[in-house]
Amino acid sequence: MKAGSCTFHNGLTFHCAGPNRSDGLREAFAIIYMPDGTTYSGQHHVRSFDEFSSGDKLQGNVSPDF
Repeated sequence: MKAGSCTFHNGLTFHCAGPNRSDGLREAFAIIYMPDGTTYSGQHHVRSFDEFSSGDKLQGNVSPDF
């Protein structure tokens, strides 16, 4: 992509960005929408959900979104 461009895609779409070989910062912004009442499955996730048990509703001070 050209500098200053952006892309939108489904989070389940395979995608890959190569390494940033410039001296500049590469910024990203992600938005993930979930239905109200979404619960924690208990499965391992890259983000720590230690404050939740399996079946707990995702709410509280975990993220500004919850």
